[in-house]
Amino acid sequence: MRSSLPDGNSLNGFLRTRGAGFIIALISSLVLSRPAPAQLYQYFDEEGTRIVTDDPYGTKKKTPYHYRDAEKQRQGVPQQNIRLNFRDDVFYDFYPVTGRSLHELVVATDSLGPFDAKEGRRYAAQTQWRFGLSYQLDYSYRRQGDLVTAQVSVHDIDFRPDITVLLPELSDPQLLPSHELKLWEQYVQRILAHEHDHVRILQDPRFRREIVDGISWIRELSFSAPDDGRQDEAVRRTVDARVTLVVHEHIRMIKQLNDAYDDVTDHGRKPDMRDAFFQDL
Repeated sequence: MRSSLPDGNSLNGFLRTRGAGFIIALISSLVLSRPAPAQLYQYFDEEGTRIVTDDPYGTKKKTPYHYRDAEKQRQGVPQQNIRLNFRDDVFYDFYPVTGRSLHELVVATDSLGPFDAKEGRRYAAQTQWRFGLSYQLDYSYRRQGDLVTAQVSVHDIDFRPDITVLLPELSDPQLLPSHELKLWEQYVQRILAHEHDHVRILQDPRFRREIVDGISWIRELSFSAPDDGRQDEAVRRTVDARVTLVVHEHIRMIKQLNDAYDDVTDHGRKPDMRDAFFQDL
């Protein structure tokens, strides 16, 4: 293919008529084509562990239930034929159970359900969560000996919960008579409603507001650091440590609320207590 650029004889004329704009556009395109630095994402699990990754989905990806269900249907896998109230802002994961009656299925969830290490027992369902956090940082600093004083501005803070509800799922729904299948649907819906209350606690906008406010109030930091030319790294590391303290404090509060809700409702066995719990929040 022939180039549309002018040959050497007409180059001077081309530059006289197009030169300034052409050169500016060319320089701009070269600047814009520079590879952008990789963006890092950080997550805090339920224990407050900070995970840094370049994957916006974190250390693993999960599939929303309706995609999973459609894939199973495409593969010809028998469906449960039960209707559950799933949320669009929550991921769902499943463990298989089998039985010929509701009683057998409940026994299966007792032996196969997710293990609660704190209480040393299994439950039929579990809400697993972590928080994703990202922010922009501007700063300046001055040094006096080994003491560094930094003026910082933490902004564009994005704080988001990443929640997965783990539920039992029939591995062979054809084993159940229709009336037992209806009882199973009611059973799973009850435990799902309890887990969605845990989701309600985790997604309380008050926590997001307090965390964002706590991080944005980080304005001035003083710390000791050797004059080794790595002050920028030291400032960022100190800001990250202060941010982690803010997040850890709220993780502690959220865990206490989740534990209190389980205590009040006896892990969902006393659903009549849920309204009283949320009224007191």
